[in-house]
Amino acid sequence: MLSAMACGPLAFTQVDPAQVGLQARDVSAEFKPCDPPRDIETYLKRLPATSQWRALLSSGWKQLQGEGANASAVTEFATGSDSCTAEPGSGPSRSVISVVARFSDDGAAQRAFQAGLFGFPTPAEDQLEPGLRQGVGTQLGAHSWLRQRTVDNRNLSVAFWQSHQFCIFVLASALDSVELQRALVAIDGRAG
Repeated sequence: MLSAMACGPLAFTQVDPAQVGLQARDVSAEFKPCDPPRDIETYLKRLPATSQWRALLSSGWKQLQGEGANASAVTEFATGSDSCTAEPGSGPSRSVISVVARFSDDGAAQRAFQAGLFGFPTPAEDQLEPGLRQGVGTQLGAHSWLRQRTVDNRNLSVAFWQSHQFCIFVLASALDSVELQRALVAIDGRAG
């Protein structure tokens, strides 16, 4: 160990964002993967050119790359294939998608978190609004927020947080609070 330190910095293996993102074990058995986990650029190719989600994800990925992101993964699960082909959160079935971006270090990830993502700004620390939790109240660490609303009689949840060298975005439709928290905490646990 000492000789390795004397010869230079220790090499470490960076965790693949696909290993951090949503996994089958994070949701109930009724959820099926829409596709295998993919990096954002590969995932974008399967989306229609007119998709609003495609435009948001593409510009968000460019933003994250500008802030130092060097790898990504998108993982999507739904209870029906109809939600796999719809814009995330708008399909008729229950669904959840995770987008994970990896940065070279914690500082770059934290700066990216502060900037917000996909048109969702990171709220001010003292911002109060119905359905918004921030920081330790999310169980996802100090740099996190979770918004939950009812839209068209369905629970819609959006979470964004920074954990170590990762920024993680999750959009869930029609998950109850227990299901959602289980998935978020599982993803967070793999990030660090």
